Amino acid sequence: MTVPAAEVAELVSRRQGSVRFLLFAPGLAGHPLDDQDEVFAAAAEDLGGDAVLLGETPLLFAGLHAKSLFARRQESVGFLVTDRAVHVRDAPSTPFEPAAPRAVPLLASPDAAEAARKVVRTASATFDRKWAETLSDPGALREALDVVREVIENVLESGGGVDEDFEPDDWLD
Repeated sequence: MTVPAAEVAELVSRRQGSVRFLLFAPGLAGHPLDDQDEVFAAAAEDLGGDAVLLGETPLLFAGLHAKSLFARRQESVGFLVTDRAVHVRDAPSTPFEPAAPRAVPLLASPDAAEAARKVVRTASATFDRKWAETLSDPGALREALDVVREVIENVLESGGGVDEDFEPDDWLD
């Protein structure tokens, strides 16, 4: 079971200020950017990749799109929350170092709040905050991570996530 998209959109729509420029969800009305749906879809494809193709449900993108002048394409930098994992790109790619996304599984737990905090700590540990803060204020980034935590907690409370014995390589099988 997963959290309905409408519930995520409601959670995001309650936020005010500059954080709204960092939060994207399916079916979100009233976003300050006209291309909200396209940004969300691009992030789901860019960060979720094969996992989304194999059945994960994208629920929230908290982040930014960076235009790579060298690769001549946009890439999503931030956190894509699905019903099974948080897919993260920590920083934009450089000409010499492509930044591949990584996945942090949402491990099912009887204490959804604590499990959500752990996932956010792990997912954000190597995120390039200095780069992100050049494009947004630090308070907005912290608030965006609070929304990520809330969505993860809702996913885990609704029975989403993966079992403890889950191995990230299972996505590739």
